[in-house]
Amino acid sequence: MGYLLGQTAAQVMGSLGWLQGLELNYSSLSAIVTVGLVILLVVASALYPAHMAGKICTPGIERRWKPPTPVGDDLQMRLPFTLARMEAEGMAAFQAEFWGSHREQSIGAGFYVEELRVGREGNGLRLYARVWLAPFDQGVVQETALTIEPGENPAYCDIDVHLHLVTGDWDTWQRVARTFLDDLRKQFLVWRTLSDEDRHFYSGELAQWENEDAKVEI
Repeated sequence: MGYLLGQTAAQVMGSLGWLQGLELNYSSLSAIVTVGLVILLVVASALYPAHMAGKICTPGIERRWKPPTPVGDDLQMRLPFTLARMEAEGMAAFQAEFWGSHREQSIGAGFYVEELRVGREGNGLRLYARVWLAPFDQGVVQETALTIEPGENPAYCDIDVHLHLVTGDWDTWQRVARTFLDDLRKQFLVWRTLSDEDRHFYSGELAQWENEDAKVEI
């Protein structure tokens, strides 16, 4: 920009007669080479910090990621989220509300939920559902379990997901299951945006979901 502005200013001042007896030449090869080197150095010096920042920052909602490859008809993974134990009940109710909102088929919905169950298992909480994955005409159905239980540090919980293919093509399931897992991840990111009052509200809603149906073992 400085090179271009200098050229423009020199031409304007020369045409106005302000540079009598003075000739400015910015078009030499050395000037062009210098500008090119400056541009390359600036771009190169920005690439490494940008790359490192992209690796250490909190993944965004749309960050591309790859779930583990299913073993047979089962896919198990631990979600990369830290959840304080005191928030476990609120998160379980929050997820149950999200799953429950998909108990009716609608255009554009990514999945349809049947047999939603919420219960306690030892020191943890478990959500279970039979889930139809879009596109529904492919007939892909999976059993889904989300477990929230204390980890190595008892003040925090581990979050594990277990998917089991019931019917449908295996390759199609592997592809559409990723979309389902993306939806789950988004809910954990949305949870972080809730106020303390909203999180406390969801903690009080867990009993309603527990009483809706009996606990189920899978």
